[in-house]
Amino acid sequence: MMDKKIVLLLIIALISGCVTEEIERVSTTTTAVPLLKAGYGDIVYVNYIGRFTNGTIFDTSYEEIAKDAGIHTAMRDYEPLEFTIGKEIVIPGFEEAVIDMHIAEEKTVRVPPKWAYGEWDPEKVIEINRTQSYPRIENVSRKLFMQHMGRRPHIDMKYTAPPYHWNRTVIDFNDFVVTIRHDPGPNTTAPTNFGEAEVSVDNESLYMRVNPRVGTTIMTAEGVAKILNVTEDLITLDFNHWLAGKTLIFDLKLENITKGR
Repeated sequence: MMDKKIVLLLIIALISGCVTEEIERVSTTTTAVPLLKAGYGDIVYVNYIGRFTNGTIFDTSYEEIAKDAGIHTAMRDYEPLEFTIGKEIVIPGFEEAVIDMHIAEEKTVRVPPKWAYGEWDPEKVIEINRTQSYPRIENVSRKLFMQHMGRRPHIDMKYTAPPYHWNRTVIDFNDFVVTIRHDPGPNTTAPTNFGEAEVSVDNESLYMRVNPRVGTTIMTAEGVAKILNVTEDLITLDFNHWLAGKTLIFDLKLENITKGR
């Protein structure tokens, strides 16, 4: 089992070089301006439909198709995808397929995982403790304390501060540091990226026990993860991209090109 402190490097397909032999061109329809082709350094504008091998649409730049497929969201604009070839903004297989396309050309390509979002990696599935512990006694900068509180500390002074609004008690201080004790009351909860946490303490530690839902996607300091399983003690997280391990089919249409300098 990996260390409970998650350390994960998110890799977004920074693969360079020619990948043409790995990408299968399924079909091409050309009604194009033959003298203007997309190349490295060009800004291109591409409409697309992304499908799994079973035909299910997972993404598209066409709003009506997104609605028909049940994947429409108001959180994005439905318009041609704009990117600069060579800047590694899109997956390598998508970018390679656009190179040498003419304006108005249409193409269907099959992109294997190697040139899409990578193979599913079991090492990116980890377990962490459902209950996290933190020191109950904490030292904070006196300068920052006074900036926040607007007054000097004194022994047994009680106050609250974000992000968790339970009582804190000053137990010691000097010219540079204020020592505080976290004093959450009974039935205290706190918001976390896993949902509400139940908070408890003993003499030395503060404990936060979360109650996440299986299937939820969360944002962590190490990246986006999906909650695969929850037991009494552990949470299983999957940091693989949700499209990892999948062969993807793209229907592409190059709408325009701005030639690079």
